[in-house]
Amino acid sequence: MNETPVTDIAVSSMTAPSEATQGDQVEVSTTIENLGNQDVNQDIAVSLVNQNSGATIDSRSISGLNAGTSQSLTLSWDTGGVVPGSYTLRVSHNFTDDNAGNDSRTSEIEIIDNQ
Repeated sequence: MNETPVTDIAVSSMTAPSEATQGDQVEVSTTIENLGNQDVNQDIAVSLVNQNSGATIDSRSISGLNAGTSQSLTLSWDTGGVVPGSYTLRVSHNFTDDNAGNDSRTSEIEIIDNQ
């Protein structure tokens, strides 16, 4: 019996601090995983977006992922010019696959005034 081809690139994890002081360099760790049974040979762009403004904060590129493999990345946010308050950060990729439901993850962070 032949397996049905499935392409599924997932943002399988996202780790970010729950708070940071204005001016800190915030590091967001993420893992991009090929949960499908098809190798992906195209570049996959991974972005960190400030959901409050829609602005892309940082991005990286992965040179494909074989089926069943993953790659961990660290994305950074320089909060020097950021107004203190609550923010939603989103990590996502741009690869069109068979399961859009796992193509991004979000995390809340509170930026505290450095005064």
